[in-house]
Amino acid sequence: MDVAYVSAMAALVRSVVGGLTSSGTSWLSQRARARAGQMAHEMELREDLFRDFIIFQGVRRCSPEQRAADSGTRVSPRHEPAAREIYDRGEQHR
Repeated sequence: MDVAYVSAMAALVRSVVGGLTSSGTSWLSQRARARAGQMAHEMELREDLFRDFIIFQGVRRCSPEQRAADSGTRVSPRHEPAAREIYDRGEQHR
């Protein structure tokens, strides 16, 4: 085999290995960014739920007069079914 062929084959192999490495790195970094975004979104939803739960518990434990005075405190529509279920369970135990 001629030396020129060996050199050309080595260059092609290096190019293929470099391309695969670059593609793999891009795929892994994109996957990590997507996962971080998904986790941030889930954390935001969880924070909203906890905030609404705390507000709801505060409203539930006040008297009707206090609730009427503080009508600006509302549970977000997204968590209304869960809040209603919590409220109903609390009323059953009284």
